[in-house]
Amino acid sequence: MDNPSVKKNIAVLRKEKNLTQQEMADKLGISRMAYRNIETGTTKLISETVSRIAEIVGSTEEELVLGYPATPENVVEVGILRDRHAEELRSVRNDYEGQLKELRDRFDVLEKMNSTMADLVRSKDEIINMQKIQISLLTNRLSKE
Repeated sequence: MDNPSVKKNIAVLRKEKNLTQQEMADKLGISRMAYRNIETGTTKLISETVSRIAEIVGSTEEELVLGYPATPENVVEVGILRDRHAEELRSVRNDYEGQLKELRDRFDVLEKMNSTMADLVRSKDEIINMQKIQISLLTNRLSKE
């Protein structure tokens, strides 16, 4: 509900009704600066504020959001767009979930490989330690001879 065009629509409709920012602020029960922040985008809009602004300027919430009056034709068009975007969103979500599963599977494989490599390193360290012991024993034996 914080689309920049909504804020522009609010300002346009306010001006069409020959209302100042101060008059709007008074009707909303807020300071002029608070109202100005709504129009400039500094303050996020919430549904209650949009409803009250629509009521003050004699408009509908839809008109503030869309920038034009809602008619049965464009409501159907908005519904079609919403359905298409919902379908696109499902597709993106499915792709994302597929990629996420793929990454998790790859992570599991890498985790197993890491564990195997750690075991190999431990085994190598044990072999090296055993060889050091053997070298030490051989060195002691040779020094006694």
